[in-house]
Amino acid sequence: LLPIINRGLKRIDKETLLRIEEHWLANPQSGYWHLRNMRERDGVGALLLRIILALALTALAVTAWYLWRMRHYKSEAILDPLTGLYNRRAFDRFYRKEGERIALALIDIDYFKQYNDSYGHDEGDKLLKEIGDLLRGIASEHDFIVYRIGGDEFAAVGHGKDQSAVRVFIDEIIRRLREKKIIHAGNPHGIATVTVGASYGPHTLSHELLFRCSDRNLYRAKEKGRNTYELSYCDEASASQSKANS
Repeated sequence: LLPIINRGLKRIDKETLLRIEEHWLANPQSGYWHLRNMRERDGVGALLLRIILALALTALAVTAWYLWRMRHYKSEAILDPLTGLYNRRAFDRFYRKEGERIALALIDIDYFKQYNDSYGHDEGDKLLKEIGDLLRGIASEHDFIVYRIGGDEFAAVGHGKDQSAVRVFIDEIIRRLREKKIIHAGNPHGIATVTVGASYGPHTLSHELLFRCSDRNLYRAKEKGRNTYELSYCDEASASQSKANS
């Protein structure tokens, strides 16, 4: 586009530009027809029309690029760059559907620090990606949304889920990760495993209370030896009890 504009400007002499300026100042509404008359007379109007078209196309291209960048920055702000999952910022604003109960599962990789110490951070990142991919696939099958909320911590949110649906979801995560048999010498089981704390409750339950219940269950599951899960119903009373016991 720019070469066309440059060539056009070079071919328009000063006298022609002055004539165009004077005409548009005197007849601002007839500029287009003036260009058509000039095109028929000396071809300059056609050149100017090409320039105007090129400028318009350039403006459209710049606008499209700007909108793309804005969408790109927005997606970057809520995605974890390592796993491609939603990040903690997205999790803190997760969407809840009115009238549907909500479930939250907190998922921790067992002995992840020991894995990093034994195999290095590059291998640790590969493990995070692999488990992230596994969680994404299972979540898609069971209508959950997965987030990476910390170093080795993930969360899954599901709407309209009862105890049975949440249990099936968690069982599949633990089983399919075991089946992968990812070697982990620092884990007593010899392979990579996860521990899950989950809860479900009414849609009116606040983000904070739901998280508190699931976090309490995660702690209980770790006390049982890890590579397992704890699941319970959560309401304001049970969440308040969790806070009192912490």
